[in-house]
Amino acid sequence: ADEIIKNVSLFRRMPTLKFVSEPDVYNFFLTHPDVAVSVWRVMDISTFELWQTSPTGFEADSHDGSTGTLEVLHASAERQIVVCEGSFKSPLLFKPIKARALLHLQPTFQKMEDGQTTVTHTLDMFVSFPSQPVDITAKLISPVSHAMADRNFREVSLWVAMMNVAMVQQPNWIEQVAGKMEGVLELRRAQLMKLALQANIASRRRELQRQTGRREVSLEEVMAVLRQAAQDGTAAKATP
Repeated sequence: ADEIIKNVSLFRRMPTLKFVSEPDVYNFFLTHPDVAVSVWRVMDISTFELWQTSPTGFEADSHDGSTGTLEVLHASAERQIVVCEGSFKSPLLFKPIKARALLHLQPTFQKMEDGQTTVTHTLDMFVSFPSQPVDITAKLISPVSHAMADRNFREVSLWVAMMNVAMVQQPNWIEQVAGKMEGVLELRRAQLMKLALQANIASRRRELQRQTGRREVSLEEVMAVLRQAAQDGTAAKATP
């Protein structure tokens, strides 16, 4: 990490973005990025692959000639620091283009009056190229690469917000997606489905609190609402 900082070819501070997400949902995908990538493939968003190789390590393959590794150096509620090393191979290139990057993500959470939580995060990216010609070229095209990095950060943030909505409103769809995931540990499927159920229950509890004007609503009251919703759904399916 120190060597990357001392030999920075490119630096980019991504836009500060704010969106609604349960902290558990955000942190789950942050801790298990391989699950997020697997869901992308299920949704036909991307063919990118990422698989876990150690408690803090991952390997990646984008299937366009780019491969690499990721290592989480530090993870806490306030920040996550990741080192990435990768290379790009192409028949048009005499030798692979290699690069290293240091990523510093800083999220903060704030609970709103309606009980939902917003996430505000930004990402600092330090990139180092060992080849001087590549370093010079990268600096020349930096306006383009910075715009692409910003767009990717926005799209990933939007995806997390969308998954939070899906977990709150359509946990059954999450269950279907979990059943189709590939390239992840088997226990991740159950963890993803449990997370969706927890998000759905938390949303139902907030709605009951709003309707009743009470600060505390028991789990049994929430489960009664869920059972009634399930019965209504069954009745609706039986109606021609």
